[in-house]
Formats: sequence, structure tokens, C-alpha cells
Amino acid sequence: MYSRILMTTGYNFDGYSINKYLGVFSGECALGTGFLSSFGSDISDILGKNSKSYADKLRQAKEYALEQLQEQTIQAGGNAILGLSINYTMFSRDIIGVIANGTAVKIDETGIEQSDDRVIPILLYNKNTSFRPMTFSGHMVKNQYAFSVKLFNGSEESVTSILADIKFVTVFEKVYELTEVPFTNFTLMNKRNWLSGYTTLSLPCEDISLLKNVTVITKKYIQNDVLVDISDSDLEREMVSQEYKYADAPPIPIDELEELNTAKEIYTYLMDYMERYNQNEPDLMEWLEKNVELERIYGSMKKDAVQYIKEYYNYK
Repeated sequence: MYSRILMTTGYNFDGYSINKYLGVFSGECALGTGFLSSFGSDISDILGKNSKSYADKLRQAKEYALEQLQEQTIQAGGNAILGLSINYTMFSRDIIGVIANGTAVKIDETGIEQSDDRVIPILLYNKNTSFRPMTFSGHMVKNQYAFSVKLFNGSEESVTSILADIKFVTVFEKVYELTEVPFTNFTLMNKRNWLSGYTTLSLPCEDISLLKNVTVITKKYIQNDVLVDISDSDLEREMVSQEYKYADAPPIPIDELEELNTAKEIYTYLMDYMERYNQNEPDLMEWLEKNVELERIYGSMKKDAVQYIKEYYNYK
């Protein structure tokens, strides 16, 4: 039964700590010739009114792929899967593949309280790195808050650890400053976003709900197993505000996007655009990634992608 270990599409489990990352695994299942031979009679239309037999076959294939993924995780010594994704791929007219991917981990219970979640935006950061801190998220652990940091990484190089000075500001302008705070065990959330493991910080619990923003000054970091030390002079002159980071960027060129043929082309175009102008829109890019996956089954999703982008940026 494929539910024997914990799985999540996210990157942490409430009430558990991640002790070891075991690697990325995948389970596959291919439905062979004859599966789609009754396409015309079994499916009333392509918009989703599919027959019970069609849905049952897809569900069975998904369960088999998940069982394979979990079996590999257990064999590697893990007891949970992070970042679970399930993809459907058409290999030919009569063959469809189901692929389940995820990061195998070993987790232990910690007593984290789910009701105490906090997400705090990062206001200022130093821009002389290939990555940008975006948000802090926290959980209560034994009367102290443990925080993780989410990064947007503009390069293909992996970030595993950072050492930073942190300044929290409350809605009443009360300031808490912490020096040389380590964040480690970064895992890749998608193509550009990374999430660290949790680090416990000494902050009064009564002020946590009042926090409005954070300043993060990265002083050292490890990228591709190389330690990078940022000089004090660079730290002083390279601070930038999230509020003004898009000031020099031109508007998204909707006319050019409409000339492209597929959602995949639009995704690639926007990825290059945002890297060129130092922008980051993780929610938009995550939606487009899912749109690209649907394109493999339903054909070009360009119209949906363009419409979503117009609504996202409030274009008339």
C-alpha cells in the first residue's frame, strides 16, 4: 500500500525534523498499447468528462508509480518524501507514462506546533550574490521559534549553507538583531527556489506575531562546496530593498509573449527576462511550470498562460 510512509508536495513536515537527505528518486509506470484504443467511446469530451474506466487506469498507474517511489525511499533508509510531483507523459498515441518524483529523507518527531506558523517577508538583503533571500518561515519549537529561509537562486550552482546577520522589525518598530546565524541543509524546491532547514532563534514569543519584515545580510555562504566570504566593505554598499528591486525593469512585453506558440516558450522567455532584470515572481513561475506540464497532455496552453500573466500584472 503506497501510503505506508509520509509524503508531501512541500518541503517540511509539521512536528518533524529532517535528519538526513537521501537523494531524489522516481517511480514510473507505462500504460501500454490498447489503453487508449477506446478513446472515442470511453471519453465523452476532452475537457474532463472522462469515463470511470479511464480514470481507474490512471489511478492504478499513479499508485504503482508511488509504490515504486516509496520502495526506493525505504531501501535508501528513508521514511518520508518531500517535494512530491506526479507527471503524465504521452509517449505515443497508445502509451501514456506516469512518473512520481520526490526527495527521500529521514525524519524524526520534534513536537513542532502547526498552529504557530509564521511567514515574514525579507525587506533588505545584500545583492552581491547569485541568490536573493525572499521570506522567512517559522514554527514554535519548545517555546522558541525555529526559522527557515527561502532563496531565489539566479544561477545553476547549488547553495547548501549561508551565514547571515538578521534584523527583525515589529509593527511597533521594535528591533531584534542577531549576528552570524547559520542556515543549512538547503533543498531545491523547483528550478530556482531553495529552502533551508530550521534554525532556532532567540526571539520573545510574544513579539513573533508582531514581526513585519526582516533584513538579511549574508556574510558567508557555501556554493558548489566552495566557501565564499563577503568583505565588510561589500556588505556596506551592496544592500538593496525588495520594494525597489524592479524599478529599472521595463513592463512585461505582452505583445511579444502573444507571438510565441506554447506555454513552454513563454516560460523560457520569462525566465530569461527575470534573470536579466533581477526580478523574481515565484508564484507566477510555479503556475507556468504546471501549465507546461499540462501542455504535454492537452497540447498548447499558450492562451491560458497569456491570460494568467495579464491578470497577474493587471493588464487591461
